[in-house]
Amino acid sequence: TGRAVLIAAATTAVGFAGLGISEFRAFREFGIIAAVGLFLVVLAYLTCMPALLGVAVRLGWQPRAPKQSNRSFYARLLAGRPGLLFAAFTAFVLATTPLLPRLEFNTNFRALTAANLPSFQLDQVIDGLLGHSQTPVVVLTDNREQSRFVADALRKRKAETPESTIHLVATGDDVLPGQQKEKKALVEKMRTIVDKLATGKLTDDDRKKLDRLKRLVAAEPFGREDLPDSVGRMFFSEKSGDGDFVLVYASVDLSDGANVSRFAEEVRGIELPGGGHASAAGEPMVLADIFDLVMREGPPVLAGTVLMILLTMWVLIGKLRRALMALFPAVVSLLVTFALLPLFGIELNYLNIVMIPVLIGTGVDGGVHLVTRGADQDIAAAADHASAPIFGALVTTAFGFGTLMTAHHLGLNSLGSLAVVGLCANLVACLVGLPTLLILIRRWRLARA
Repeated sequence: TGRAVLIAAATTAVGFAGLGISEFRAFREFGIIAAVGLFLVVLAYLTCMPALLGVAVRLGWQPRAPKQSNRSFYARLLAGRPGLLFAAFTAFVLATTPLLPRLEFNTNFRALTAANLPSFQLDQVIDGLLGHSQTPVVVLTDNREQSRFVADALRKRKAETPESTIHLVATGDDVLPGQQKEKKALVEKMRTIVDKLATGKLTDDDRKKLDRLKRLVAAEPFGREDLPDSVGRMFFSEKSGDGDFVLVYASVDLSDGANVSRFAEEVRGIELPGGGHASAAGEPMVLADIFDLVMREGPPVLAGTVLMILLTMWVLIGKLRRALMALFPAVVSLLVTFALLPLFGIELNYLNIVMIPVLIGTGVDGGVHLVTRGADQDIAAAADHASAPIFGALVTTAFGFGTLMTAHHLGLNSLGSLAVVGLCANLVACLVGLPTLLILIRRWRLARA
């Protein structure tokens, strides 16, 4: 048992540590903290547990002698009908396989929040009424000329892209009239004409209109320093400074990762005339980086985790064939989990995918116990002895993650749901799939011998 526990703990720690290679800080820190915590648990198991048992024995406690009893119904069923049980298990796996194409990855960041709150729902309604997101991206420029260039480039991209994600581009020029010197000359001519108007025969109403006209033709050119603070701060870093902002509003829902990635790609990469690129900043750009990072790292992290777990078991168990057998429940249960998720209305998202390497790490625990015990004794008897610890470990772990299903936070809720489905699938694979497969393989080898 001690050897199996150490191997299982090592593989689970490797499963958590697999997240440590991620560039995404949240995943990396989660994996490192969990792996270090598991190491401390094993250290406590090796040091504190024997000491506590020794103290208990000295105080008069004696462990109960094992009961001499016949095989349980579970062991007799494994030994008597392994072919039937394995056929039923295989049929179950094959029956769920057609559901795999229905599995979807929800790229909407609202799936990670309490999107059922009235405030979140109202935000979606407002965006729909206005036709664009209320969270613009800010493109930073050094001066007014760069702002004009960037705005023209973005408007050109919008015109050339059939399904552009850009709704509106706004700069300081949109609130400051252009060609003010030329317009000033025309206004001066108008004022000369207005000043020559005879006012003796005008009615009171006409006099009011004339007074208003005189105020209009007396207007002087104005610049950014004359703008109200509420308007100027939208486009300029300082009223008297040279830094400008270009505001870019999206025409798509920026809570969706795929949309925000397209939007970021369309906004980025504008080459400035003097060299360099215009820098875009804002929450959508951060979300785009997160989306691209998760999509890019997912397959390598998963493949690397499986490979590290396999190598760890190979080194600790000593034989590649046994290591592959111990990995069997984790791989099969993961495929079954992916197939069952659409059936329960669960989607993968940015948060719950962190459970996939964890499920692989915890999924090999039962396989390690069965493979190590089965090497020295009858497999049915080994499965009978290991079934209670495997069942207890997986069920208590499922209860731990299952508490997240009560959370109002949709991301945590989905993480708990994925964990429970995965652990239940692993329970079936460990108690039915792997024992029957090991029995059939041993009988086949004996028949050949």
